[in-house]
Amino acid sequence: MTNTVWTQYNADNSIIDYINTFFEKDTRRIFLDDDDIYKIVKRFLTKKEMRTFCMSAAGLEDELILKELSCDNELLSKHRRKINQKLTSRDMSKAIFELVEVDE
Repeated sequence: MTNTVWTQYNADNSIIDYINTFFEKDTRRIFLDDDDIYKIVKRFLTKKEMRTFCMSAAGLEDELILKELSCDNELLSKHRRKINQKLTSRDMSKAIFELVEVDE
């Protein structure tokens, strides 16, 4: 997962661990590597939403995110709402858990 928006802001953090905060199941056992989840998330988010998602996950302050995205607080809030809606949508859940190899 080199040279991605995620690694630009989260070099030491796993996208899988961050995504786990949105789902009841432990997704660490689901994916072979971070590339799988990154590709799914990238497919559902716009470029600005993806950048916002990655910077927020890295814990960057809002002022820095606003500067990087060249937007205002209202637009940043809108991006975050849309990101949350998309990450918790049935379509996203379906795409993620289609990768599950059920061992139950």
